[in-house]
Amino acid sequence: MSTVRSNKRYLQQDQRFSIGFVGNEKRFNVAITRAQAGLIVVGDPDVLSLDPIWRRFLLYVHDNGGWCGEPLENVDSLRDENFDPAQAARDEMQDIIESFGALSGVDIST
Repeated sequence: MSTVRSNKRYLQQDQRFSIGFVGNEKRFNVAITRAQAGLIVVGDPDVLSLDPIWRRFLLYVHDNGGWCGEPLENVDSLRDENFDPAQAARDEMQDIIESFGALSGVDIST
């Protein structure tokens, strides 16, 4: 399953509008339960973990030895019950803004 719509560039828009199956619980359920022989999910775990359902799924996969590819960063922070996806999205956007500013040599921070 590809979660190609998950992209850090669209974090705030995705949080606001829940675009596509990535933010839709029913579509998520259909996507992961239809596999008959195996399931491979391709996506950005930092973006997907902003959604509580995806976060639980990612932790389940990680904890049960199914994780491949890049290590899951900040696994302990994903277990935090006080995790605020909106704040995480704002923090991620601020990091992106600062990165663009550093590349252009202009201070565009808010």
